[in-house]
This record gives sequence, C-alpha cells and structure tokens, in this order.
Amino acid sequence: MTLRWTAPGDDGVTGTAAGYDLRQSRQPIVPENFASATALSGEPTPLLPGSPQTYMATALSPGTTYHFALRTTDEWPNWSDLSNVLSVTTRAQ
Repeated sequence: MTLRWTAPGDDGVTGTAAGYDLRQSRQPIVPENFASATALSGEPTPLLPGSPQTYMATALSPGTTYHFALRTTDEWPNWSDLSNVLSVTTRAQ
C-alpha cells in the first residue's frame, strides 16, 4: 500500500523538516496511543515544503483495517501534532 502526503515545512511552510515518525496500528491512532502504535522504518527524508512524499507499507494482512499517522520533527527536536489519521482496509484474499 502506498501512503502519500505533502511535505510540511520546518517552521510552518518554511525550511525543511528534520525527520518523520510514521506509525501504524490496527486500532484508531490518537495522540494518547501514538507511542504504542508500531513504528515503521524507512520513512523518506523530508523534502522541501509542498513536495509530494510517499512510503510503501508492506507485510499487511488481507482483509485487515490499518490506521496510519505521522509526526514531523525539526532539528531541536520539536515534534508536530499528529497528522490526519489514514484508515484503510486491505483486500480479502
């Protein structure tokens, strides 16, 4: 499954962010349980603000609902709020 988003800035819409923390869970992700969601590896390096970014989520079970959320950090590290949470169900076999 390919996840797509638009790169945010480091400070609003200026500068380039330092990194991403992308998580997945079978339960809806909210700020209170983000840390317990499964951390994904291999997130792309943040690009200039407004640039399209993608991540290929693999090893997903058929007929299963997954929730994905992203946080962004700057160089200090100051972490962003939680992104919009994407909920998808994979096709059954």
